[in-house]
Amino acid sequence: MSDEPELSIEQLIAEGQDDFKRGDFDACTSKLSEACQKLDELHGELDPASGDAYFLYGRALLESAIERNTVLGDSAQENADAIDKKEIEAKQAVPEANVSVSNPRFHFDDQPTFTSTVAADESDEDDDEDDQQDDFETAWQILDAARIIFEKDDGEAAKLKLADVLLCLGDVSLETEKFNEALPDLKKALEIKSDLLAADDRQLAEIHYKYALALELSDDIPQSLEQMHKVVQVLDGRIRVLEQSSDADNGKGKSVQAPSDEAKKEIQEINHLIPDMKEKIQELETKQESEKEAKEILKSLFGGMLNNDGKVELAKPSNPDAPVNDLSTLVKRKAKDTEPTTGKKPKSS
Repeated sequence: MSDEPELSIEQLIAEGQDDFKRGDFDACTSKLSEACQKLDELHGELDPASGDAYFLYGRALLESAIERNTVLGDSAQENADAIDKKEIEAKQAVPEANVSVSNPRFHFDDQPTFTSTVAADESDEDDDEDDQQDDFETAWQILDAARIIFEKDDGEAAKLKLADVLLCLGDVSLETEKFNEALPDLKKALEIKSDLLAADDRQLAEIHYKYALALELSDDIPQSLEQMHKVVQVLDGRIRVLEQSSDADNGKGKSVQAPSDEAKKEIQEINHLIPDMKEKIQELETKQESEKEAKEILKSLFGGMLNNDGKVELAKPSNPDAPVNDLSTLVKRKAKDTEPTTGKKPKSS
């Protein structure tokens, strides 16, 4: 039994937030999980008092899953190369005579086997992928609980928190390549924050960018382009506001010079971002043009057989009531046409 005093809910949340800032997601999720359990015991499940803790816990689970996914992704190629190497070594190590006559049902002591090692490595990799999905699934469940809690509150603060939760849910869908599922969450988050935040708030630029990414990955390039243009609009608007604020502050005297310096620093930061956003727009425009050219080529090949989506549409039968795939009349006619015209039966050989 530990002699350490039991931490209160407030202490668990505070320490969990500190762990999050340091990037110690294991410690963070452990403390926030305990905080959520205590809140459920105290208030019942999905109580408004638990909303913040559930959101923090879900966000920490998401970051932990992303971090683990990144680590596994970096090592995936190394594992694949190692498996290939072992398979090659196994083939080279077995004498050719044994290879030709050996029966997989039997094993001889002088014949080296590497299959079990390779299979074990592949099994471990599959287990890691399953754990990855479990991590993201747990994050989604906790964040969805936070969504339910915040949806019960019509206050402005709760709506902004709901938007943050929806953004995280969108991130889960993007990370697990469920791009279409990310779209409604990101769209709703954008609608909420657009209603409640200033037009130059950089949070809007972030949401427009994520929404554009999800649309691109869902093969909706025109809408993705529209969102990317809005990213640049928000950033340009932010620069104008900062420049106006800086000019106004400078006119009031040296006592307010600090905000002007902060504004200049943010302007510099945004000016570094905008070229990347414009490069992304150019990339999407090129992609859109390539798809348009591909559709034109298909159209020239298939003529009127393409539908609005650029897909081939098969011609419909002139008589919709005719039986489908009824080849009996054609077969009978073919047989009749191929009968000898002399009326004599062919001689048997």
